[in-house]
Amino acid sequence: MLEPIQIFCASCKQLKWRVTEKQTLFPKESFPISVCFDCEEEILSKLNDFLNKKGTKENE
Repeated sequence: MLEPIQIFCASCKQLKWRVTEKQTLFPKESFPISVCFDCEEEILSKLNDFLNKKGTKENE
């Protein structure tokens, strides 16, 4: 079952909402550490750009 939970984004250092499978957290006041959707998209874009540049240099 999917449900929204609050996470602490390790990239932007903010509390954000993320949809994930139901989890029981102990203690209840804690937030799981993850990456929010916006930061995830930015990280994947930068990684893709890096890999494309690296592939271009290897082909030269």
